[in-house]
This record gives sequence, C-alpha cells and structure tokens, in this order.
Amino acid sequence: MRCSLVLGSFLGLLATTSVVDAQNLIRPHSVSDAAILARDPPTPAETSLQQWFETTVYSFFPNDTTWPPHFDAAFARNASCSFNQPHYSTAGLKALYYEIQAAIAAGYNDFALQFTSVTAVPNADDLGGIVTATGVDVATFALGGESTAPDAVFAVVSEIDGMRLITEWRESSDFVFKS
Repeated sequence: MRCSLVLGSFLGLLATTSVVDAQNLIRPHSVSDAAILARDPPTPAETSLQQWFETTVYSFFPNDTTWPPHFDAAFARNASCSFNQPHYSTAGLKALYYEIQAAIAAGYNDFALQFTSVTAVPNADDLGGIVTATGVDVATFALGGESTAPDAVFAVVSEIDGMRLITEWRESSDFVFKS
C-alpha cells in the first residue's frame, strides 16, 4: 500500500514530495508522475526555481526509458557537465546516463532518487539561479538485497529564450553499479 507524504520545511525553504511504500522506504514520486507534470508544466513564472528543479531532475533520472526527452528539454546544448571527476558535454552526459540506465535495467528491480535537501537561490532579474541538492540513490538488486548511496549536485540554471535550462551540472555519487 502506498500513500503520498509531503514533507514540509522550515519557513517553506525546502519541500520534498515522496511516496512511502509498504516497507517504509521513502521513495520519490515515480518518473511517470514527473512526466505528467512535464507534459503540461506550469509556466516558469508560475513555479519556483526549486519546484522546477525537483520536477525536472525526477523527470530525467535514468531509471526507466522515458527520461531522454526530459533530459533534452532540461539541458542547454552547450552545458558544462561533470559526473564525479570526468567532464562531459551535454551529449556526453546523456550518453553516460544511457549507460547508467542500462546498468539499472540489467541489475536492479527498483532504483530511485530521493532528495534530502534542495537549496535554490533564484536570480533577481530572470528565471535562472543556482541550485545545490543532496539526496540518496535507493536500489533493490535483482538478485536480492538493497543499497543506498549519497548523491549530490550543483547546478546553474539560466533563462534562455524565456525557458529555464541547466547550463552547468556537477554531479557526484558514490553508488557502485552491479550487474
């Protein structure tokens, strides 16, 4: 049995929407929930930078096959990216995410991202800003057992042609993929 749980925050600075499953593991809404929002998203002026960031990241998290168009919609074509130490172009990061998706499909029954903290500092003069987020990757192995690992990201979001786009992405994770 699943029920929605909205975690409030002190003075409204942080908010995370999650789902609690029968084993009492906190999991974010599925990518399909984020995809529903992505199909008919609020205009950038109607949503906070933090809300946009959380919804956007959940929509392109590569734990199923629906993430690629959401990735394309979220990143500027010339974004500066890194995942742990290696640096990537936007296309290179997307290729890495395809590899991560394949590893998830091959070795895991479930793989989810849960934010534990998101801090968004919007620009005063446009829709962009700086976002830092920490979270946990929660995985259930296909052969049994579970694993969690911390994940963090620093992102610069810029307004380009009236849209919010990620122009810098610095992700770090110590999750070790097993197949």
